[in-house]
Amino acid sequence: KLKKVLTVLLISAVLLLVAQHFLWPTSTQRKKKWSPDVNVNLDSPVHISSDTSIAHRQTQVLKRIDEVCKRSRDVKYSQWQEKSLLRHLIVDDKHKLLFCYIPKVGCANWKRVFNTLYGQVSSPEEIKGVNHSSMRLLSEYSQKEIMYRLANYFKFMFVRNPMDRLLSAYRNKFTEGFENFYKRYGVQIVKTFRPNAPLNPKGDDVTFQEFMAYVAATQNQKLNEHWMPYYELCHPCTLKYDYVGYYEYLEEDANFLFKSLKLDTLVHYPTRQSYYSPINDTLKLQFIESVSAATLQRVVRKYQLDFDLYGYPPDGIGGPHFSLNNNY
Repeated sequence: KLKKVLTVLLISAVLLLVAQHFLWPTSTQRKKKWSPDVNVNLDSPVHISSDTSIAHRQTQVLKRIDEVCKRSRDVKYSQWQEKSLLRHLIVDDKHKLLFCYIPKVGCANWKRVFNTLYGQVSSPEEIKGVNHSSMRLLSEYSQKEIMYRLANYFKFMFVRNPMDRLLSAYRNKFTEGFENFYKRYGVQIVKTFRPNAPLNPKGDDVTFQEFMAYVAATQNQKLNEHWMPYYELCHPCTLKYDYVGYYEYLEEDANFLFKSLKLDTLVHYPTRQSYYSPINDTLKLQFIESVSAATLQRVVRKYQLDFDLYGYPPDGIGGPHFSLNNNY
């Protein structure tokens, strides 16, 4: 019995060391994975259009994430969060890539990119309707295969202003005829958050105030993936990503990534569809002003770590700041 106990303890210790190696790599280990074909001078001015400036921005982003994570050691990682992470990591075994997809951050086009990398089509534009079931997810692999891919594959994700994403999710799911969202979420939102709600609401007229009140009051693990916080979907303080791109510079960051990984001859980030309706600050401000100050404060608190990690202003207006010296 003693031998069995010692053996179990030894195996556990080895697994812990392996996990620490790929979940918390040193800056040297990360630098080996992230090695763009440009020289980065951190003292140089940032010009968004150049490869050097994008690499500069990326260096600042990763530093910022590391620093914020060090200050946020109280972030817990539970079993349901592990399952959520594995279900959101798209795998490309041929090119050794892991991509944490986040709904409402160019998600459909990213899946078109992976269909192209899988060799199913020659260009992302060939795909009209995205076949979500064609994606290989890390949750489909064995524990041993998962650990190998986490340790050896290039890991990346893309983010956007959390307030933009919430508004995009609301406009898409509650104003564009998604009956399943009306029934699954809208009906209960109206019943719970609308004074003098009708006895049998259809859920097709949810206001932004009601949606935000629902988001603020709901436990994270019960939130739909379209508005669940980034830190719950992709766990950047647990899994160290090699590249974090921004929706605000989507095509630039994506195509720079492909070039750096020598995939630019195989794939490009597709142009946005003609029906795409961007969210500008004027439109966003109109919606934000329809939300009570108390509700807005609760929402900001819920997504505070997302704002901090990626340098977005807590009022949700404006673009990100990348430098650690530019805190809001």
